[in-house]
Amino acid sequence: MDKRQDARIYFQKKGLHYSDINELDIYRLIQLLSKEIYDSKNATVFMVKELKIKKIGVEKTFNEDKTLRFIEIRVVGSYFKNREAFTFNTNGFIGIATWADDTNLEIFTSALKKWCDYLCERKEKLIC
Repeated sequence: MDKRQDARIYFQKKGLHYSDINELDIYRLIQLLSKEIYDSKNATVFMVKELKIKKIGVEKTFNEDKTLRFIEIRVVGSYFKNREAFTFNTNGFIGIATWADDTNLEIFTSALKKWCDYLCERKEKLIC
């Protein structure tokens, strides 16, 4: 199975929805990704570049109840300046390092799964 799709299914099987995610949770994902990058034996050096908050039309990144609507997390590396780490799209699709090969992808899918576990532990109402 595709590693990206496996991570998306993991998110779904945990019973997670965008309505469960707030801004602090996004920063926790960045922290987990940063740790995965630091611990990686991969020769490519990554670092989290920035959290891009984009507005789509008149929509805001977070809903009025402060839950997630759309967010994009970008990274830089030794041979590139600005690539997707994660994109949480308004249609519910989660983009995961679409540029990465299987070796580089492992960092991102691992961080996402650990983040799902964190969210699940934090929210008693979710099926874990």
